[in-house]
Amino acid sequence: MAGTSSPEAVKKLLENMQGDLRGLSLECRKKFPPVKEAAESGIIKVKTIAARNTDILAALKENSSEVVQPFLMGCGTKEPKITQLCLAAIQRLMSHEVVSEAAAGNIINMLWQLMENSLEELKLLQTVLVLLTTNTVVHDEALSKAIVLCFRLHFTKDNITNNTAAATVRQVVTVVFERVVAEDERYKDIIDQPVAVQGNSNRRSVSTLKPCAKDAYMLFQDLCQLVNADAPYWLVGMTEMTRTFGLELLESVLNDFPQVFLQVTECEIFLSLLVKFLDADKPQWLRAVAVESIHRLCVQPQLLRSFCQSYDMKQHSTKVFRDIVNALGSFIQSLFLVPSTGNTSATPNQTGSNASGNTGSAQTNPGVLGMGGGATVLPAFEYRGTWIPILNVTVQGSAKATYLEMLDKVEPPTIPEGYAMSVAFHCLLDLVRGITTMIEGELGDTETVTQTTAETTSLPAQSSEQQDLQSHSDQSEKELAYSIQGQNVQMISPSSESHQQVVAVGQPLALQPQGTVMEPSLFAVAKLLETGLVNMRRIEILWRPLTGHLLEVCQHPNSRMREWGAEALTSLIKAGLTFRHDPPLSQNQRLQLLLLNPLKELSNISHPDIRIKQLECVLQILQSQGDSLGPGWPLVLGVMGAIQSDQGESLIRTAFQCLQLVVTDFLPTMPCTCLQIVVEVAGSFGLHNQELNISLTSIGLLVLFHLLDRVRESSTTADKEKIESGGGNILIHHSRDTAEKQWAETWVLTLAGVARIFNTRRYLLQPLGDFSQAWDVLLDHIQSAALSKNNEVSLAALKSFQEILQIVSPVRDSEKPETPPAINVSVPLVVGTTTATSLGRSFMRTDSIGERIGRYNGSEPPVITDEIEDLNLWWAAWNSWYRIGSESTRPPITCDKLTFIPSQPFLTALIQIFPALYQHIKTGFSMDDLQKLGVILHGAVSVPISSDASPFILPSYTEALLTSLQEAVLTALDVLQKAICVGSESMQIMYPAIFDQLLAFVEFSCKPPQYGQLETKHIANAKYNQAEWVALNYVPFAERSLEVVVDLYQKTACHKAVVTEKVLQNIIKTLRIPLSLKYSCPSESTWKLAVSSLLKVLSIGLPVARQHASSGKFDSMWPELANTFEDFLFTKSTPPDNLSIQEFQKNESIDVEVVQLISTEILPYANFIPKEFVGQIMTMLNKGSIHSQSSSFTEAEIDIRMREEFSKVCFETLLQFSFSNKVTTPQEGYISRMALSVLLKRSQDVLHRYIEDERLSGKCPLPRQQVTEIIFVLKAVSTLIDSLKKTQPENVDASTWAQVIALYPTLVECITCSSSEVCSALKEALVPFKDFMHPPASKVQNGES
Repeated sequence: MAGTSSPEAVKKLLENMQGDLRGLSLECRKKFPPVKEAAESGIIKVKTIAARNTDILAALKENSSEVVQPFLMGCGTKEPKITQLCLAAIQRLMSHEVVSEAAAGNIINMLWQLMENSLEELKLLQTVLVLLTTNTVVHDEALSKAIVLCFRLHFTKDNITNNTAAATVRQVVTVVFERVVAEDERYKDIIDQPVAVQGNSNRRSVSTLKPCAKDAYMLFQDLCQLVNADAPYWLVGMTEMTRTFGLELLESVLNDFPQVFLQVTECEIFLSLLVKFLDADKPQWLRAVAVESIHRLCVQPQLLRSFCQSYDMKQHSTKVFRDIVNALGSFIQSLFLVPSTGNTSATPNQTGSNASGNTGSAQTNPGVLGMGGGATVLPAFEYRGTWIPILNVTVQGSAKATYLEMLDKVEPPTIPEGYAMSVAFHCLLDLVRGITTMIEGELGDTETVTQTTAETTSLPAQSSEQQDLQSHSDQSEKELAYSIQGQNVQMISPSSESHQQVVAVGQPLALQPQGTVMEPSLFAVAKLLETGLVNMRRIEILWRPLTGHLLEVCQHPNSRMREWGAEALTSLIKAGLTFRHDPPLSQNQRLQLLLLNPLKELSNISHPDIRIKQLECVLQILQSQGDSLGPGWPLVLGVMGAIQSDQGESLIRTAFQCLQLVVTDFLPTMPCTCLQIVVEVAGSFGLHNQELNISLTSIGLLVLFHLLDRVRESSTTADKEKIESGGGNILIHHSRDTAEKQWAETWVLTLAGVARIFNTRRYLLQPLGDFSQAWDVLLDHIQSAALSKNNEVSLAALKSFQEILQIVSPVRDSEKPETPPAINVSVPLVVGTTTATSLGRSFMRTDSIGERIGRYNGSEPPVITDEIEDLNLWWAAWNSWYRIGSESTRPPITCDKLTFIPSQPFLTALIQIFPALYQHIKTGFSMDDLQKLGVILHGAVSVPISSDASPFILPSYTEALLTSLQEAVLTALDVLQKAICVGSESMQIMYPAIFDQLLAFVEFSCKPPQYGQLETKHIANAKYNQAEWVALNYVPFAERSLEVVVDLYQKTACHKAVVTEKVLQNIIKTLRIPLSLKYSCPSESTWKLAVSSLLKVLSIGLPVARQHASSGKFDSMWPELANTFEDFLFTKSTPPDNLSIQEFQKNESIDVEVVQLISTEILPYANFIPKEFVGQIMTMLNKGSIHSQSSSFTEAEIDIRMREEFSKVCFETLLQFSFSNKVTTPQEGYISRMALSVLLKRSQDVLHRYIEDERLSGKCPLPRQQVTEIIFVLKAVSTLIDSLKKTQPENVDASTWAQVIALYPTLVECITCSSSEVCSALKEALVPFKDFMHPPASKVQNGES
């Protein structure tokens, strides 16, 4: 550290950091502006730290989360060059040890993302190694994630990466254990205080270990798990692991760090893994090696004693010694159940006929061994026809490991028949021998002490410790002896599994006679009780030694002895409290506490029978002496609160009976300082899951709503003045630096707790009589908190609201699961007169049946409720939600700096409540309720955002993203419209209202909503360091709303309500706004989406409109549609100057699509459409067919930008309906005549005007715009004549031909024009007239020509 903390090194670090940040800014300048901005902010941050702090490295470490953030963002770009730069910079920070724990966690998360994307894998490994070797800030989950990352990279498809990752894993594992050594060195002079850990403290969660030791323990445990093909506990995310690599890591750790396992780690995991190697599915050589290892343990009596003391004799620990014995028994049994090939039955005294003892005879008779001139029978085991020889594998009391010394061999050795059985047999013998030796030694050491104790106290001659040891040793000896002796012995193991034991062939072992434990004498207990009762007047003198002896008796292993001890002790306590002392106990508090103290001491005894006696004594004391306990109340309440969930239902019931008596009868008389203890004790009973009635009732004892009232009052009246930091180094965080803020946290916690109780226990609370009143009070508290001006409190209130809505409405009988067993809760009957199909159903929680039964031990009642009352509860919730929404979204009357505006998270949470709430009230949800909902939704999305919060909530203006609030609003309407879709016919009258709401949102794209008189600024103009309000970017929200409108209309266009309420007209009217603005829309995407939506809606809605043509319901829609077409196709807005030619052509194609819709969906059905509308359409098409271009176009662009394709389509549409080959109705003929008349008249006018202007201009050229117009008219005339020729003659009347031929003189007058382009077009227009030129018909008079 000295080399990196020198002034020169620090200066170099600062320069490098700023250089890295500048490089990052340059690399991300174009493609990643947010990263560029973060890098520039990081430069300022580094300079500020360097200028304001003397200890720069410490300041950098403190702010490392912010310093490293630009580099993390750079890695998030996934650009190789940027990623390499950022990883190098991060490594530099690590090497100077300026990375905090939080920053290290962020770095590891980033490295994980890069690993999952297969980016810079070698650099990742290097970074992980630097982080873990230069710093010690990475622990727990972050460390495990880093190690898993290295393991994952070890199994990629790249050999270089695999090898590098393997080396990294080895080094990281070494680093983890080196940390433990260093940690032990730091704390070697500090004596650790034992920490009481409930349950099994030797498995998985080792809370007594120091941080580094805990990491090493969890790592080693998971390596063992993975080697054994089990899932890891700590290394979450491991996907692949080879057993050889795991064994290699385990071997290196055990060889390099033996002292760690001696000082820190428990050996239970080794022993459990060793026992698993004896399983039948393991290879024979592995089982033989495992049994040799166990034999090495069995020959060490002191080691076996340590196992028993550290594991088997602890209440919640793994029974290691028992597991070893059972494993050996199961191993031996498996050898007989699955015999080896050729292990057939043979008579033990069978002899061979071959005197020379040849090999063949020995193979035929495996029990016979050739010895000189005869055969000798080998010692062996035989069981159910299976014969296994006993080999001389070791000397008694020692372990010879044959195959443990052969682990360096490549191939597994061949195991001789009977070898594993013989070693297991010797294991059992050495177990019995070792335990016998220890017991005899213990008995010899304690004999003198036992005799002295018996003489002094007249207690039984055998001490409780000795009897305990003797009983445990006797049981162990019996189990071990029975496991190897006797014929057909049945043993019931501690795991309640029955084993058929094996039989020894040959001389059996003799059973050692077992000593008999005599029944303890109760004389001493009786005399102690008698002594205490007789000497009550001077009880203070002998109370401590007297009760001390009885407390020891209460811990005796003999149940009868314990019972007498507890009875004697409780009798003395009750007698002492009722005795008339002088002075009385009310004036002698010291004596009262002395008498009650042994009652509290009984809480340290775990025997249930003693605790029952203790609680019964407490109950009797309360009933007789409760009014006079005074200072003794804390002791008595402590006895009640000491009962835990795992101590049985009877104990919990008795203790709670005492607490109920205290609360109902003695609260007014006990000291006020004890009230807090009462609340704590009642709260502890509320957490019990053994007895649900007790948990429920204890909650009621807490008087929760009264507590809420007090907290609310204190919070609203708390002082807002800042609390200065205390003396010394005590600092107060800014979020808690006023009394108001501190009370706000209390309010949040209290309200959340009450709501959680209502959620998790509602099915038990509801049968209580005043549940509806309690529900209303809870809703009132939630409403009050939600309308608080404190953002923390208001948001927490909505979260509590969400929690109480997590219960679903009643389910149908067919959906009910099997009813679990009931508990003693009064259940109201179902209303019998209800006939509706939705009533009379039981109320069920959302939890699965398995979860409920598992959680409450099968004690959940079949609660049946009146659904009408249930609906009343949910409607009360709806009313509260509406009041919260209407109050919080109502714009303020006056606007100043102190005006309270609800935050976006609050509004989001408010709207997100509705879908869950609606599921409970949907059957009665009316149009009025929908109108209320619409007001709240509209108000919520209209609320602006503070400029301080906008960078964290709003996307950039160019991103088409919705805020969480906008998503929630659309989700609420989606839930509603889906419910209407599957609901009854009466619900479908709500469709128009939903359309109205969505269309109001669509208008936000062009007309953002105003929030009262509050002045808002555009997001781009907001200053984040000033108190300003920023308007949302409503364009994405409006466009998403429009998409929903189109989708919904496609599904509902034919519904009666949609037709009657003129929904189609309203859609067209709303779309007219962006369509008329076109290029003036805030976003170009808006008008494009609007026109595509209009086309989709019309393709569905126009056929519906034609069907109802006679009803007049769509009469007002046609003018609106005509005006919309007019405003869009001939918009007054001008295209932007930077609009490219390609974009203009794309926009023109959109105009063409509109005309094509007119051609296919409107004009062919003219007989169903109002005459005035058709006239407007024809005028519009005529206008489009000769529409001139914009004056803003350049000369080079004018030919393209004159919308020539659009004009052509308009003209062809006119021609199509002007010369229809099949005019079947007068209406169609009218269309034809009107279209032709307009066309020809417009052409004549344009030609005349051009001729006049050409004559007046002299030699000056006409404007380009006018030249283009005349060219287009000439082309139109040419097209018109061609179309007339193709049309059937009978479909063209004489007046039309007359108008066409009348154009000819005008065209001739244009010949003098000076423009070559006009002349070219004029030529094309004149050529078709040749078909009209025929010789005049001869006149015939009087039959002569």
